[in-house]
Amino acid sequence: MVVEVTKLNNGITVVSQSMPHLASTALGVWVAAGSRTELPSENGISHLLEHMAFKGTRTRSAAAIAEEIENVGGELNAATSIESTSYYARVLAGDMPLALDILADILQDSVFDPEELVREKHVITQEIGATLDTPEDLVFDFFQEAAFPGQPIGRPILGSVDTVNGFDHAALRHYLARQYVGPRTVIAAAGKMDHGELVRMARERFDSFAHAAAPDDVRATYLGGERREEQDLMEAQVVLGFRGASYHSPDFMTAQIAARCSAAACPPGCSRKSARSGASATRSTPSTGPSPTTACSASTRRPAATMPARWWRRRSTSCCAPPTRSPRSRWPVPAPSCAPAC
Repeated sequence: MVVEVTKLNNGITVVSQSMPHLASTALGVWVAAGSRTELPSENGISHLLEHMAFKGTRTRSAAAIAEEIENVGGELNAATSIESTSYYARVLAGDMPLALDILADILQDSVFDPEELVREKHVITQEIGATLDTPEDLVFDFFQEAAFPGQPIGRPILGSVDTVNGFDHAALRHYLARQYVGPRTVIAAAGKMDHGELVRMARERFDSFAHAAAPDDVRATYLGGERREEQDLMEAQVVLGFRGASYHSPDFMTAQIAARCSAAACPPGCSRKSARSGASATRSTPSTGPSPTTACSASTRRPAATMPARWWRRRSTSCCAPPTRSPRSRWPVPAPSCAPAC
């Protein structure tokens, strides 16, 4: 199984791995645009754009997008992170052209209907409210903010209620034109498929992606810090973290292996994650619960009055390991205490 890579004339990278023994194909489009590429007034627009991509194009309604992929037994989804937004599908091998056509359509021909925009902004403000009421999620946003204060990489992926409600059709179009360009885009596929055919379809369907350079990302400076939020609740969510090795560092893989080895010795109840810098944070909770960094989090029941804690968003001190967090699937934080160091 060989990984094949082709660069199109407009700068899009097409990468695939043929697995002919399978009957299905997974494919997607990854754009190097996430919360890190947003201006302060745009915080949350990457996530809103991901939502709006599925709300109708000039040739497909929102219902048609869902029905076409479901009629062939496929799956279509998307995710927004700090540094990228992905749109992906899983289908039977023969339906790959349909999946790629839908992905191309929603990324190049979305209409951003005003009524749908109002509806999705309401959905996202509810997501923000749910996060604010979920300490085991919120503590990691606190952590990122403390690690990179005043920087795009330290802002929450969902944005704030004020910024989200301020977005309009023009703001989405401007951000799309600025960030969704060929050199920042990767089309990837794996499964039963032919690389040459994938390249041909990508060249035909993604021809409107401009071969233009997006603005350079703001360089992240890890500062670290501490944030505490105390409430009269039964538990405390605690995250501790420290600065990790850069993805471009020769020590990066060594750090990954060390973190995973350390994780094997973690006592029950420890949850470990990796992020993009370090800090510490704490929040009391009523129930259980990008430069790289490693974090350890734990949920502990507090005995009586106050149990201050520290938080961080993905680093390690006791139990440590380094994956990455998706805004749509946050790791749960177990209830038992996390005592010994790794």
